[in-house]
Formats: sequence, C-alpha cells, structure tokens
Amino acid sequence: MKFSKACSLLLFAAVAINTSSAQNDDDDDEGMVLVGNTITRTDVSDIADMALDIRDMRAMCDVGDIDGALAVFRDGENSEFSLKQLVYSERYTNADFTFAFQMYGLSGAKPADHDQFTTFSADYVEKLFEDGKCKTAVAAAQNIALWMHIASVTWNILHSCTIRADPQFDNDAAGVGNLPNLADIIVAYWIGSLQEDSEGVDGFSLYSQANKIGEKFGTNIIGGARANRNILDSYEQISAILSQEQACDDGYEMRRTNEDLWTPIVELTRQMMIPQMQGLIYAMLEEDMDDIGVYSQIVVPQLSQCRYSSYKYLKDTFLDNEYDTSKFHNTLKVLQSTYACLGLSCSDIGIAHEYGDRVLGCHDYSEEPILAGYPAGSDVTEIAKIDLDMHQINVLTSYENENYWTMAKFIYKLGKNSAIDNYYDDDDASDGGYLSLHAMAIDSERKIAPFYDSYIAYFDDPHYADDSIMETFENEGRWKNKSMAQRAMAIRVTMQAQIIYMYVLYKLQKAADNCGQDDSVRMDALDDGDNVIDEWDEAAALIIGSLEGEGIGGSSNFKDGSSLWSLANNRAVEFSRENEAGYAISNAAIFNLLLAGKAKIISNSCSNLERFSYGIAHMLFIPLFQSMVKYAIVNHMETADSDDPDIVAGEIFAKSVIPVLQYYDYQSAKTVSDNLVPVEEFVQLVQEGPQKVADSYLAIADDFNIECEYIGKSFEVDACANYRLQYKTSSSVASSVSLAATAVCLLAVSLLI
Repeated sequence: MKFSKACSLLLFAAVAINTSSAQNDDDDDEGMVLVGNTITRTDVSDIADMALDIRDMRAMCDVGDIDGALAVFRDGENSEFSLKQLVYSERYTNADFTFAFQMYGLSGAKPADHDQFTTFSADYVEKLFEDGKCKTAVAAAQNIALWMHIASVTWNILHSCTIRADPQFDNDAAGVGNLPNLADIIVAYWIGSLQEDSEGVDGFSLYSQANKIGEKFGTNIIGGARANRNILDSYEQISAILSQEQACDDGYEMRRTNEDLWTPIVELTRQMMIPQMQGLIYAMLEEDMDDIGVYSQIVVPQLSQCRYSSYKYLKDTFLDNEYDTSKFHNTLKVLQSTYACLGLSCSDIGIAHEYGDRVLGCHDYSEEPILAGYPAGSDVTEIAKIDLDMHQINVLTSYENENYWTMAKFIYKLGKNSAIDNYYDDDDASDGGYLSLHAMAIDSERKIAPFYDSYIAYFDDPHYADDSIMETFENEGRWKNKSMAQRAMAIRVTMQAQIIYMYVLYKLQKAADNCGQDDSVRMDALDDGDNVIDEWDEAAALIIGSLEGEGIGGSSNFKDGSSLWSLANNRAVEFSRENEAGYAISNAAIFNLLLAGKAKIISNSCSNLERFSYGIAHMLFIPLFQSMVKYAIVNHMETADSDDPDIVAGEIFAKSVIPVLQYYDYQSAKTVSDNLVPVEEFVQLVQEGPQKVADSYLAIADDFNIECEYIGKSFEVDACANYRLQYKTSSSVASSVSLAATAVCLLAVSLLI
C-alpha cells in the first residue's frame, strides 16, 4: 500500500486529533509542536533540546570558552544525549546506507579499512577544538555528527520494524515499543526546540541552516527551504505509516510496512543532502577553507555511491589535499554532475545569486540523454540509473556486515535510483517508487526474448536469477554457508550477466515486434510512454547505464560502470580487444547496431531490425564468454570447495553462457559445464584446461556471425588458436556491417532533417 502526500497529510491530521483527544497520564503519548503545523505524536522535547546545546556551545565560543564548548560536546547539557554520545551509539554505528557509504568514501573505496573511520565525526570535531577553531568545531558537530545521526535514525526505522515483528524480542526492551516515536526523533533533532517560525534562521538547528543557505541559493518557498518542506512531508508519510494499528506486527505486516516506508525514507535522506551540497558550494565561492573542510566531510564520501571517477577527483581535491581555489569551475562542474545520482536536480540545489556571474550553468537532466555517445531519442534517464542500484549493492555487499547486506537486499527488491514516476510519467505512480532489479528478474514479458526458453530449460526455473540472488541474500541455496565475499560475487555476477542480459534481449525483441505498427497504435503507445523508440532506447540505456557518461565509448575510467558496457571494456583490456579509441571492439559494434536499429525505427523501415536485435544479443554475449574464459584461466586446477570468490564468478559466468551455447551446439555447452560447473565440492576445476574451454566458441561462431577474433587472447589462451576453415564466418558478417552502416547514415540524415 503506497501513500500519496495528500493521503499522508489527512492520515497525519487524523492521528494527531486522536492523540490529542485520547488524554492519558503517559507524557510519552503527548506530542509537541516543533514548527508551524509539524506536531509530533510523542514527547520528544528532550531530543529537540539538542538545539540548546548548539546554542550554548556557540555562545561559549563567542567568549573564548573553548573548554566549555568542548565539555558540552562531550557530556551534553540540555538534551538526553550529548553529540559525542550520538557518535558512539552502537545502535547506529555501521548499520545503514548513509553510514556505509560514509565509511566507503572516507576509506578510499576500501571496505576493509573502514574500522578506522567509525568515529570520524567526533575525531574531526575534537581536532578542531584542539586547534582552537571553536566555531568551526561547533559547525562540524552539527553538520557532521548530528547530521549523520539523523540519517542513521531514519534508516534504522526499517531495522526497528523488523525487530518489532520478531516475537523473540521484547519490544520495549528493544526500543521499538513506540513506533511513531522513531519518526518523531528525526524531526526533533532536525528542527530542534528553538525554531519559532517555519522561515526562521536562528533556531540553532539543521532546519534553520537549511533555511539560511536555501535563501542564498534561491530554493526557499513560502514557509522556508523547499528541502525542509520535503523532509517534513516525508516525515509525515513515515509517521502515518508507523501509526497504523498493525504496522510491523508480524512477518507479513513487517514486509508490507517496510515496503511502504522505503520510498519516503529514501526521499528524506536525499533531501538532507541539499543543504550539505549548497553549503559546500557556497564555501567554495567564499573561499572559506574551514567551511569547505566541514561540508566536504559529508558530501565527498557520500558521492562514493555515484561515479567512481567523480568521487575520486573530489576526494583528491578536498580530502587528500588542500582545496585549490583555481580549480573552482572544474570542481563545481563535477559536483553538478553528481546531482542526478543523488536523486536531485539543478533546481533542487539552485544557484547562489550573489555570485551568479561565477557559477556555471547547470543542466543535469535531459529527456533525450546521450549515453556513451548514443543519442537516445526518448527519456530513458531513469532506467539508465539501474546501474546505480547495481553499484550500490556491490559496495554494500563488499562489507562483512549483515546490516549493510540488509540495505543491499532492500535496494535489490524495491529499487532506489530509477524513479518509476519520472520514467513512466504515470499518475498512478505519483506516490513514488523505483524500478528494481527484482522486478526486472521476474517480469513475465521476458518470455519473448531470444534464448529465454533455453535459459528456462537449463535452470528449470522462470525466476532463475531472482531466486538465486534472494537465496544468496538469505544464505541459502547454492552458496549457503559460503564466505560473504563469495556470496557477494554471486550477487554481482548474477545481476550483470543474467538479469541485465535477459532484460536487454527482451527490450530489443519488443522493439522489433512493435516496429511497423500503424500511426494510431504508435501514437497511443507514445501517449502511454511506452513506444517503440523507447524500447530500443531502453535496451541501450540498460546496456550502457548512467555511469559511463556522454563521451563515445563511455568513461575512460573502467571502474565507473556497472553494466554490460563496462564489463566489455574491462574484458577488452584483458583480452587485448580494444579499438584505437581505447574501448572494446564489441562495444563499438554494439554502438553501430544500436544506431542502425534506431534509424530503422525512425524511418519505420522494419526490415532487418530483428537482425540488428540478434546482432546486439550475440555481441553482448562476447564479454560474457570472455569472462567465463578469464575465470577458466584463473580457476585452472583449483578445487570447487575453495573459498576464493573467483570460483563463484567462474561458475556463474559459465551458467550464463551455457544456455546460449546449448541453443546452437550441445557439445560446446557440455565442455563449459564439465570444466566450470562442478557436481561435487571437491572436484578439480577446468580439468581439460582453459584452452579447451575457449575453443567451445568456435562451434557457434558461424551461427553468431562473429569471428573468434572478437574474443581475443588472454595469457596463453587464444580463442582462435584452434580455428579451422570450416568455422570461418560467412560474408553475412560483412553484410551486417554494411547494413548497419547504411542505417546509421539514414539516422544521421533523419536527425539533420
């Protein structure tokens, strides 16, 4: 059950009335007015009084009482907990999405090193006090320590709901006896007890700061900062959901409640990033090194959830070196490029109008995005962001931390980055929600995809990839009791090689099937946001993803991507299959075929479109096969019971190519299976040698119309080593290239017209 904002407000009002009318002697049941119409359901005054601690610390700094301010930071004065106690709270340490990426970003994308950064915010604040920077220390305590705690409290609601549903826990002892109080804590810390009006800037709270910086960036509306309004809207949705009578009561209600909570929790934590980003940009404009240091401590690590090269540049710029003011414009450009990854837009961040002449124009969203040089003719920006889900799942599962794995499972099941309401422009989806890898993996329409029947026959399961991933998350199935590193590898490869691959084939086939419909059908489809060009562009978006950027060939940093395009570029390096521009020759061929198909669709000339579709399907198979060969080399003479993640990668890539091999040549499929898919735990892998495994491609090369040279050579294993004349592909390869070239010319002409 999803809640619209209007529904949430009505339910919020109803519950507030019920709370006020049902008077009792328990103070915890009496809400409080924080600001405007924001009324909590429970008494959180002792939490909201954190604003008094901030006020007192600032006052002490004003009179030079650094020791006094430090004492308030450490021990508190007015609120239930001190700011330092919040940092050291075990319940909120290493437990949520925001904390995970803070650790990942601070450690330089090295999860194994994260332990040394667990108390980074308290360490940073105390170092500032030690250096005599009292006011900066207080700002850091608020903008880093308190901000991190609010984010953790927000995410922790999902965990609390799970505990509430477990009959083994005493709810009160576990701190989940009063569900609405969990939401109230968020706004109590955010708004504080000193916020006199909704537009005020002197409440000594993050709410006040958002109003103040929002005014500078032109993002305030009636009632204060738009970010504040959105945070309160999300709070009201969360609070309304938690106030339902059966919320989190048992396993079923817990799952349903968490599904309802997911979207407003994601949105609330996103909105919290807006004043952080504005604060960093304004500090750059002011060339205020102290404030740059404070805001970059949150912004930069959080951007590790985005494009690796952008994060790395910003980490080098802000955290590893002193900020160089001469790099302002380039740094701002990189920051602006990350907005979409955070689920934000240029209008969300705004422009500091007093510095208007220095600030670059911001253009972060296109209804016709360019993906690695491919000009999408329809709005596929959101579906392209499914690679962010993959990247974030990969990072979260790289930790040996069950809390982070739970976050990864939420992203897999419910999605996080591909917004359905934007993508489909459907009024029914206006409550929010995301396209998920889980939904893609179980979509019944995939049955029209090439090779679908072969995959189902091989796995004997229509939900083969989804079932495998869910079992792996639950430590069940094929990878039960394997190391977390092995289970993480299983999830990573299955998402990329099975879910994305099959969904791309489905989209390509659907585009081919729909091509040639009469105008009335196509216009109806267009109105529904689901036309034939969309399907073809969607396939391109899934192949390439959002992380590759606009440049032809994709990002020059092959760590950036997460989808099939990135896989091909990485394998191209290992198999010496790069073109002169430095990216995979298979990707270059896919790029031409995508353009050719697009030209056919635009001109409504549907002949050969299915041929192009199959050409892409076959070319996408190349990096999958290369990956299988790579792990055949790595795993040669290893035993199946090894705890090396490469064992898992080899088996899953093998299982990803076997159904296609089997479609054309049973013996080739059997060779791969015999060498990489063990039937017993202690069997030796790749007994026939990796060259034998690589040779399995030769029998299908003619059917594929792709020469063995596309596979290439890695170490001493050469896909063409045992090439024979009978495997020589026919002239249809040249014919396909010629057709594609002609179609690309047609596309160029149509675009000019």
